[in-house]
Amino acid sequence: MLEPIWMCPVCETGLARGEGLFACADGHSFDIAREGYVNLVLVQHRHSAASGDPKDSLRHRRHFLDAGHYQSLAMTVIDVLTTEAPERILDVGCGEGYYLRQLAGTQLPGDVGLYGVDVAREAIRLASKAAPQVAHAVGNSHRLPVLPASVDAVLQVFAPSAPAQVRRVLRDTGVYVEVKPGPRHLESLRGMIYDQPQAHAEAEVPAGFRLVRSERVTYPLILRQAGDVAALVEMTPYKWHMNPETYGRVRDLPELEDTADFSVSLYRPAGGLTWTHTY
Repeated sequence: MLEPIWMCPVCETGLARGEGLFACADGHSFDIAREGYVNLVLVQHRHSAASGDPKDSLRHRRHFLDAGHYQSLAMTVIDVLTTEAPERILDVGCGEGYYLRQLAGTQLPGDVGLYGVDVAREAIRLASKAAPQVAHAVGNSHRLPVLPASVDAVLQVFAPSAPAQVRRVLRDTGVYVEVKPGPRHLESLRGMIYDQPQAHAEAEVPAGFRLVRSERVTYPLILRQAGDVAALVEMTPYKWHMNPETYGRVRDLPELEDTADFSVSLYRPAGGLTWTHTY
């Protein structure tokens, strides 16, 4: 059985699972919620009582992703990760857990541990409820409650990046898989929102890593089912960039033909660099 990867956010030592809680050797303990996750964000490190994506955005994201609109991306991510045969995979900024659920439903080689971290407690609650076989924790990507050099692969899909934290928790032989929007991603939708829409910038190599390979996943995104366009609008940050008139017009579209375009990059730790972090 794989050892836990969770780190005490107070003293930075390992957490062991007990009866209904995780505790460290120094006596700091954290209750396990009914859904099975543990909250490892300290009160003084919270920016607000409800950090991360709101409930409504999470609900719409689940509707959209479970409809299979990003299934091709999920399959590419799974292929990249399974080729590397990692024992422990950590999804940083996992949201409501779609990509971890896809991994959990795959015949992975060996005894693979799946872990998800997100700062939004509601996201982790939904993720844990849907996939109890995955270990989840509420945690900030800039203060990952994960032990140093404890995972073989880190996955990050459209989530805020903290390369120093990723490098800290990743083993020297591990891989970092990062997914970012490609230049054409949702170009039709963006054309309805902005007067002069800009193409997404090319992904930059994170500090402390070297690029092994990168591939584009591009395909037509055809939304014709009830609620699909509304779900897409509600799950993206574009919602906050629209005036009320544009928001209502775009959200109420019965269908949309657009482009899904993703950049999937695989990195390895760069030689000669050591990352340290102290809370």
